[in-house]
Formats: sequence, structure tokens, C-alpha cells
Amino acid sequence: VMGGGNTEVTEATTTILLESASWHPFNTRRTGDALKLRSEASQRFEKGWRPELPPLALRRATRLMFEVAGGTVAKGIIDIYPGKQDAAVVTLTLARLEKVLGITVPLDEVTKTLTTLGFECKGVGKDAVEATVPAWRADITIEEDLVEEIARVIGYDRIPTTMLSTPIPLSQPDPSRELKEDVRDLLAAAGLQEVINYSMVSGQSIEVTKGSGNGDKEPELLRAANPMSPEHEYLRTTLKPGLLKSLATNQRHDNVPQWYFEVGREYLFYGEGLPEEPEVAAGIMAGPGALSTWAGEETATGFYDAKGVLETLFERLGVVAAYESTDDSFYYPGRSAVVTANGQQIAQLGEIHPTVLEHFDVRADRAVYFEIDLAALLTALPDVGLRFRGPSIYPGALRDLALTVPVDIPAARVQTIIEQHPLVARATLFDVYVGSQVEDGVRSLAYRVFLQAQDRTLTAEEVTKAMERTLARLQKELGATQR
Repeated sequence: VMGGGNTEVTEATTTILLESASWHPFNTRRTGDALKLRSEASQRFEKGWRPELPPLALRRATRLMFEVAGGTVAKGIIDIYPGKQDAAVVTLTLARLEKVLGITVPLDEVTKTLTTLGFECKGVGKDAVEATVPAWRADITIEEDLVEEIARVIGYDRIPTTMLSTPIPLSQPDPSRELKEDVRDLLAAAGLQEVINYSMVSGQSIEVTKGSGNGDKEPELLRAANPMSPEHEYLRTTLKPGLLKSLATNQRHDNVPQWYFEVGREYLFYGEGLPEEPEVAAGIMAGPGALSTWAGEETATGFYDAKGVLETLFERLGVVAAYESTDDSFYYPGRSAVVTANGQQIAQLGEIHPTVLEHFDVRADRAVYFEIDLAALLTALPDVGLRFRGPSIYPGALRDLALTVPVDIPAARVQTIIEQHPLVARATLFDVYVGSQVEDGVRSLAYRVFLQAQDRTLTAEEVTKAMERTLARLQKELGATQR
């Protein structure tokens, strides 16, 4: 592994004893690991050297020292070789050579090629040759190594270009795998960086991040029989601990947006059979927000940054999603939501509670977490693919619509009804008011509605009728009134 100071050569050295050895690779590796000492010599011997090399190296070193430094060379060599083995011999058949390369190479050309490279060849019948591997070729161990040597010497241009012997198997569609790749691409396009964390975490980190739950049965923790450390003791039931540790580790380096995501499995065991392994895509976001600019005031990443990422992702996938507030002890009170599509929950998001951030030593005032259930998202995808719709060449019309609705009605539901009118291109919520100007139990929502047709310029009468019909539907379905 490494020599000692008592074997060093100094200016006063007059007698030198040369030792040339090929150390056992496995023993060298174990010794280096046990001493936690890595050297150039240990790395070289760990790879294994031919035992025939030390005598050659000893004679060469002795000759160089005699020619360069002078002196007298003592006679004799002490050679200790316990368990001496013969030189390695590899047999190559012409049938195997033809099968691998796809061409026929005569036996005499094979023998000549290998001999030129330093192999000692001996014919075995008419269709095989035994090659004794030279000491300096430790990389030759199997028959295919000899095939490669012959191919590179005779030239790859002699190998003809041919079609495959069997047809390429047809691609089998895998919607789940395709969805995972689409989610990865969309999250990366939104500015997040993918991380891969360990599936084993500590029991304490699971306890801190599990939150108040949704009323479902809590999964049991699966402990490794021989964990490497307390930090990698249990199979994760959530991706939260790994992402929080990634954030805590990386935010110490620079004050830049720390936006990370991971696609992986959770392991949920409920006492019988094998654990469930749902695949989820989760992300964590902290640092300067999307609205921060070099010329303006810096804003911290918050709830709406994560909501914007999810809205973009669902829009690109063609999923119509709705957001509803929720209470979970993992999140800061009043700053979390669940995402539903077709009446089924597909995701959750919220600002992480300060006590959780403190436990993981996250030095940020705010951090946002989101999680997407990929199996649920797959069922929410539209049956037909997205189709391109070009922008209209005709001008549109803007109208503001202020409504009072019960406080328990989500703003997203109101927006969905407005945008379902065929002449409404989009509706944007720009004001929410709760106070003395409205009755108790209701709130005011103000939307900017953009109306546009694909085939004509809308008249004022058409715009007015569209707004009246939209308002009538809102009144009927939600009990909304216009302010």
C-alpha cells in the first residue's frame, strides 16, 4: 500500500536492495480500506498484474540504475513465488470467431495475427488455436478478447454491413413510463433540477414529515435487517425527507433559486402481503422567487410559485385541475391545497411548516413542497391527445366581472364555469375581497374575462349576451350575485 520512511533513498544511500513484486489484488484492497490509505501503488495492484512481470521489471530497473548511476550489481536473484501458476492459455475456435464477427478468417491468418501481438500459438485441430497470453496483456482472459484483438488488427472495414438476423421487436406502449418522462421534462422546463435520493431514511425524519394525514390508515415502517446507519434505517413512506435534506445541503452554497424535484417510489406496508409501491413526483422550492429580477426587489419563493409550476404541467398534459384548501400539520396553516381532477385527488402542495424546516436545518424563511400521484394523474389524462389551435386573427374584447359567492366555493370552480362559455378565451382572477363591504359568509371575486371568436370580430351585443349567460349560470349553480 505504502512504504515506510526507513526504506527511503537519500544522498547518503550506498546500498540498494530492489524488490519487484506482484501483490495480491484482493488483499491489497482490504488493507487499503482497513487503514483508510489510498496510494498510487495500491490502486495499481488492486487491478491485478501478471505474476510474470516482476522478474522482467527487476532486470530492467537494475540495468537502468547501472547505466545511469554506475556502481556494482550483486549477482543472483531471490525469487519467491508461492502457489506458482502457469501462464494463462485461452482457446479460440474459428466457429466462435465467425459467429461474433460475421466473417470467416483463415486459421493461418489468425495464428499470424496473434503471434505478431506476442501470443504463443498452438494449433488444436483444423479449427481452433490455443494462445498463451504474454505477461504484459493482463486484459486478455476470455475468447472474446482474442476476437477483439483479431478484429482491430485485420481492420474493421473487413466486417460487412448486414441486416439483423431477426426483426426488431415492436415497441410496446407503456403509458405509465411515458407519463413519468413527460413529467420529468415539464418540471425541468419549469426550472427545477432533478435529484435522486436514497430510498432508506431515518424513522425520525418520517415521523416529522408525515403530517396530520387524511384519515387513511397509517402505513407501518419497514426496517432494514442490517441498516448501514440510523440515517438509512427504514424504507421511505414519502419523498419529503430526501428532498428536505437535498435542500438543506445545497442552499449553503449560493443564494440562488433552490428548486428540486424527484420521481420515485414510496413504500407503504399495511401489515399483510407485500408493500404497495406507488410512484410519485415531488418537488421542493426555496430561495429567490420567479418574480425576482436584478433591477427590482427580491421576492422569496412562495405558494404561488409552486402552484404556477403545477398549473403549467397540468395544462401541457391537458388535465383540467381544481385547487381546494386543506389542513395538514406538515404545511403552514392556511397555505396548502389539494389538487383534484374528475373528482379525484391527484396532487397536493403548500408552504412547509417552520418547525419542519428547523428540524432539517433548512435556512430559509419559506419553502414550498408539492407532490403528484402519478397513477391518479394517468387516469385524469384526456382520452384524446392535445390538438393545436392557432391564435385568432380577430380582435377580442375585455370585460371585468365582480361577483359575491359563498366563502366555501373555490375560486377555481367559478373560473371553470366562466371559461366554459364558447366565446370566452380565458378568465383571470385579479381581486379577492372579504370585509365590511360584503355580507358575512361571502366574499368578492373579480375576474378579467377575455372574449374572442376564431371566425369573426365579436359585436358588442354578442359580448353582452355571453356575459349575461355566464352570469345566469353562476347564479343558478353557485348562488353568485354580481356586485
